[in-house]
Amino acid sequence: MRHRIYRAKRVDNGQWVKGFYVERQHTTYCFTSDYLAHPDNTKGYILFDQIMDWGLPNEHYDVEVLIDTVGQCSGKLDKNNREIFEGDIVKINSIFAESNEKFYIVEWVKEWSGLGLRTDEELVSFDYIDSDEIEIVGNIYDNQGLLKEV
Repeated sequence: MRHRIYRAKRVDNGQWVKGFYVERQHTTYCFTSDYLAHPDNTKGYILFDQIMDWGLPNEHYDVEVLIDTVGQCSGKLDKNNREIFEGDIVKINSIFAESNEKFYIVEWVKEWSGLGLRTDEELVSFDYIDSDEIEIVGNIYDNQGLLKEV
């Protein structure tokens, strides 16, 4: 089975956390109208484990996260061996990108059913970009200044 890794910011302290993502209803209602009356009922959680000490079993955690910061891992690494996630801002140095001076946003492309690299004028597939041709320069949540340049 292929694991899908996500990252998001924790609700309690704003720190990034990676793991498996799940959404669940905080309260269960009987009628659709009750769900519509309580749109904040859905909570998002990242599930992960952490090694406690040598020889001890891992501890398992689930932390509530800000749903609007959830991003899926692309399965690709940048030239600095960092995992590339949805919501990252990257710079590309490739013949398959129109401009090597632009920043691209990693986002879900519905037509491809997968992640792609987008500017206002261009959409580039990860299939054509090698790890040594891409570099993470920030993300859309923490780097609003870069976002204006995209």
